[in-house]
Amino acid sequence: MTEQEKNEELRAYIELWGYRRFRKALDQSIQPLLNSLKESNSIGFTYALQALLYNAQPVDESIREFYEFAWYKQSDSFVNWANTTYNAGLEKNDPYMKRMLSEYYSTIGIQHSKIINDTSRRRIDEAFKAAFANNESVTDFEKRLVNEVQMNKSRARIISRTESVMLLNKVMIENAQLLPFQVNKIWIHDHPNVPRNWHLALNNTKKPLLVPFDVLGIPMQYPGDPIGGPENNIGCKCSMVIVPRKDEDGNLIYS
Repeated sequence: MTEQEKNEELRAYIELWGYRRFRKALDQSIQPLLNSLKESNSIGFTYALQALLYNAQPVDESIREFYEFAWYKQSDSFVNWANTTYNAGLEKNDPYMKRMLSEYYSTIGIQHSKIINDTSRRRIDEAFKAAFANNESVTDFEKRLVNEVQMNKSRARIISRTESVMLLNKVMIENAQLLPFQVNKIWIHDHPNVPRNWHLALNNTKKPLLVPFDVLGIPMQYPGDPIGGPENNIGCKCSMVIVPRKDEDGNLIYS
């Protein structure tokens, strides 16, 4: 199995794990609202308390758990590949990688938790307004509320896919900086059904490790780099592979 195939297999596993965790968190976040509807049998009463009833904690915890789980799964896989293939001498749970995880979560992870929760709150408010406009029953509104937050269960899948691409490629960039030899990175496009044409144009583009890819003028270090913004990252399935740089004789170029 090639490095790319292993990465794809790992990403699929992590994405499924994340989907299940995020779906559960989205359900838990609105459970107090659903409980209030059943107990009060009143949309108006629950609407008045919606800000207090929405529970942001499940999403916050799911992001934290996902980042830690996915970060170390990808890091361990990279270390195994580098040590088995090139005798790189990398260590699992390297202090540098722990620091980078903490830094990434404290910036990107917490920011994404807030975005997800804010989006849920907005969707909940829109659901209430639609229910009032349509004079819906409590039973019909319960269905609407779940559908708005879960988007027919697709929202958890989109969150998991996006977070997986962003985090797993970030881990590879950080792990690769610990290698004792020089490497290149290659952008791999993977979304044949809904391609971003500018990502497709980058397929198989090779760059030195810390030289960014030019993505419509945005200097992205890797697929899913936060600097790329939603237009590049939401639902993206692109990946990346790391390849050693070699001299004219085919030998690794050590740093």
